[in-house]
Amino acid sequence: MELQEKIKTFPQTPGVYLMKDSAENIIYIGKSKHLRSRVQSYFRPSGQGSRKIENLVFHVKDVEYIETDTEFEALLLECQLIQQLKPSFNSLMKNPERYCYIVFSEEHKLPWMKIASTISEQDYLYFGPFSNKNTVEVAIQGLKEHFKIACLSFPRHKSACLNYSLGQCIGICTGKNLSQYHTIIENIINLFNGQNDTLLQELEMTMENFANTYAFEKAAKYRNYLLALRSILNQIKGIRFIDEAGAIVLFEKLDEKTVKFFLIKGNRILYRKKYTLSQSMEVAHMVDEWINHIKKAKYTPSLRLTKEEMDTARIIYHYLEKDECYYLQIPESSLQKGKFPNLERKLAEMIDSFIPT
Repeated sequence: MELQEKIKTFPQTPGVYLMKDSAENIIYIGKSKHLRSRVQSYFRPSGQGSRKIENLVFHVKDVEYIETDTEFEALLLECQLIQQLKPSFNSLMKNPERYCYIVFSEEHKLPWMKIASTISEQDYLYFGPFSNKNTVEVAIQGLKEHFKIACLSFPRHKSACLNYSLGQCIGICTGKNLSQYHTIIENIINLFNGQNDTLLQELEMTMENFANTYAFEKAAKYRNYLLALRSILNQIKGIRFIDEAGAIVLFEKLDEKTVKFFLIKGNRILYRKKYTLSQSMEVAHMVDEWINHIKKAKYTPSLRLTKEEMDTARIIYHYLEKDECYYLQIPESSLQKGKFPNLERKLAEMIDSFIPT
């Protein structure tokens, strides 16, 4: 059977597809909510796709698929398989060097902010890991340029750095404006902690002022700074959510009569089950079953996720923001105590909302 004829037999369901070369090596792994349509889209007439896609398709000699119940499971399975098999065309998720952290510390009583590839044992303040080092570099560059803290040396040098003469440093290299510098760093940390977004508003206002005065090149540069900064702030938000969420009970409706439940902790699915809904189903029995699974689940204290685990955690966080699913959070304190006030009622209300009328 020719490849395109084979693809016509693929289901229009969620799942993961695995593309193979002539030696049957898996060279690309993807996911889709509609498998057949997605895989067929790769094999358009020549010239209708990007060069990267055309290069991939040139090497593809066979395609297999793994069907899943939900798009959520397809996303997680794709991530897991890419990390395990490291296909040559999946460069984005297989390269650990793309990750980085933003680190804050003090040296000679001067706080500094820089990018690091790993976490050291020193008592520094870290944010991340972030999935794109270039994005982080652009965001940090924007903050340093706007607030004129791109100093090239510490105060111990007692002489102005090159950036000071260029107007890109407020003079901390000469021992001046140290209090102002401390305040700027403190405000940036507060921004990353989600406690104050006035710095973001200030950058937005500067961009608008440049645009209003027809300084479009400078406005475009600030636009890029803001896009990068919002990207890392969103990643910080997702990391914090996964770290603080405790356990999550996720509900996804498959069709009018079927729903799938997931029990999640951190970046792991601890339990999943599919249910057929009907007006006669016993909601109380279903709730009891889930409460028992929550109590039996083996929870570990919140730990900093590894770079590889962070991919899965981000998938979970971003999927929870979509309209296709509903979820409940179970606080860490409840998990430790084994007590779940009002959880039975919340689960019952959620299940009732899915049952056909």
